Amino acid sequence: MVSMINDETQVSADSIHRVLTGVFLENKKFYDNYYLMCDGSLLSDYLLTSLNIVVKKSFYFLGKCYFVPVCEKSSMQTELFESEGCNIKELDASSFSSFTNEKKKTSCVICVFDASENEKREKILSSLSSAFQFAKKNKPRVVVGTILPEMEKIPQNIEYLAEREFDYFVSENEKFSLFNEIQQMCRAAVRDDGCDVSLLRFDNVFSPDRQHVPVFDLMGEIRKAFENETVTITEEDYKTSFTLTYVRDAIASLIHALYNVKSGHEYNVSAYTVTPADIKFAIFNKCKEHLKLECRVDKIPAKENKCLGTMKWRKTGFEAKCELETAVYQTVCHLSEIEYDIGPMIAFYEGKLQRLKDLEIYILKEIDRVCRKHNIQYFLAGGSLLGAVRNGKSIEWDDDLDIGMLRHDYDKFRKVFEKEMGGEFAYSSPFNKSGSHYTIDKVRLKGTYFSTNFSSKNVNEDGIFIDILVYDKTSNNKLLQKLHMAYLYAITKALEVRWYNEARENFHYRLSKIALPFLRLIPYGVYHRMFELGVRFYRNKKDAKYLIDSVGKKLIHGVMPIDGLEEVKYVPFDGIEAPIPVDPTGYLNYAYGKDYMSLPTYSKRSAPHSFARVDMGEYIFETHEKPQFRSVDVRGELFEKEGKKS
Repeated sequence: MVSMINDETQVSADSIHRVLTGVFLENKKFYDNYYLMCDGSLLSDYLLTSLNIVVKKSFYFLGKCYFVPVCEKSSMQTELFESEGCNIKELDASSFSSFTNEKKKTSCVICVFDASENEKREKILSSLSSAFQFAKKNKPRVVVGTILPEMEKIPQNIEYLAEREFDYFVSENEKFSLFNEIQQMCRAAVRDDGCDVSLLRFDNVFSPDRQHVPVFDLMGEIRKAFENETVTITEEDYKTSFTLTYVRDAIASLIHALYNVKSGHEYNVSAYTVTPADIKFAIFNKCKEHLKLECRVDKIPAKENKCLGTMKWRKTGFEAKCELETAVYQTVCHLSEIEYDIGPMIAFYEGKLQRLKDLEIYILKEIDRVCRKHNIQYFLAGGSLLGAVRNGKSIEWDDDLDIGMLRHDYDKFRKVFEKEMGGEFAYSSPFNKSGSHYTIDKVRLKGTYFSTNFSSKNVNEDGIFIDILVYDKTSNNKLLQKLHMAYLYAITKALEVRWYNEARENFHYRLSKIALPFLRLIPYGVYHRMFELGVRFYRNKKDAKYLIDSVGKKLIHGVMPIDGLEEVKYVPFDGIEAPIPVDPTGYLNYAYGKDYMSLPTYSKRSAPHSFARVDMGEYIFETHEKPQFRSVDVRGELFEKEGKKS
């Protein structure tokens, strides 16, 4: 069978990177040093690959990552450490125990072992001993993650085993002897040496391209289903109940444990409790166009339970990052010839995505008219530029349209657009009475709603919009560039918390909760003036070589070259001719990486926004001219008054 997702390990690592980013931001804490003691298991491979992406892509990640190999590197680890894009340094395992952490540096050690690999027993135990010698001397936070062998049937109709119950159950089972030794070493490190250690255990883990699911051959069942074009469910598929974890949740659990679990505790970790029948139904439900379902079940048998009890783990606040059907479907797509269906990811537009794109072009035509009249240069930006260059049209799953300007053009645009625009449009800016406190201006279509989860918190001018992204000059000195961006980032986040008027779950929650009462004392105008002062600081710099996306989300990507953005050319885009930079290479490399011409992995083909409301009002159909209409009232529809269209 042919995989429809190239390099599935990288696909999953990319999606895990986004999950880890969320976990880091939720916990608002970064260590100075991360030591990753890893064997060749799938958890180790994905942990290293996904954390490497975090270090590479995340502007805010200030820690350094080190890899301490337990045994010979896996092929994936070898490829990672031989690549130019590796941001993790390798340490000699034999000298790790004597390694001295820098003074006043916070550190953590994440150890990942496959405790079913008895042939690697000596190497695993020796490595863990080195980790605890390091921990005794340097006092880092230590999380040990273990993959367990297959559990036996739990007797006496008991469904789940909690942490200590599990220990009694496997204490004399030879299959678990390596795990028991790891556990004893963790206890000794905590009890005798005062180390800060937590132990996690996973019993069944799978990814789209690999599995450690000894109780059930997931990949074998998927292959068999597509060979026979049938999912067959028998009474045997209801006989065994077991706990299961997708790799995305397993890796996120290791990072979650750094911040949210108690030292000296063990935790059973899993995402789902399933039977083979549940998995087979998940395969069929996502592939009904390709597979038949055959049930050979007369009577549901009594279940044999092989489940970890996870109540203690759930109480730490961890929530599964992926539903079972989605996880199984990604595995199916990797092993079959099925192309990943991105439809469910954009279904919240209720079939109106194309109409939304049409209306964004409608707004763009008005912007273009004014810009041509006043000799203002603009260009497609963000995903709109990427779509124009790569596809000659907007990206299929993209829900917004962005344009960009350099600062001097933007200043002219701000002066003339409100006076020149037609009556169907509104200009949303913090410097007029629109109620907007974004650090970005928007051109909106009146009579419509297009609210994100963030903007729906406030009563302000709404409507389908085009964002105006501005690119500002910055210093040619790297240190001054970082200071410039850090200043702007701090102002935008402070304003965001102030306008949202609640501590933000995804941005330094505790800090924003403490700061919010003080932020409320500062008028909005002060924030905007401070921001404008920052973005214009290098406005008149004549030899500037770099720009920053000062009002866009690409600020965290750093600087981009100014070359290629000072002139434009026109190309086809969604039925019109639209301007793009004469050489967009530097911009696209900056925003999307050197491989920007390749389609993204299927897991990334989703709309960039999470919308609370999409309502096109009178514009829902192409013929929207009406003798009567109601002007939008953001307080609610029942406040609106009917009247003739002006």
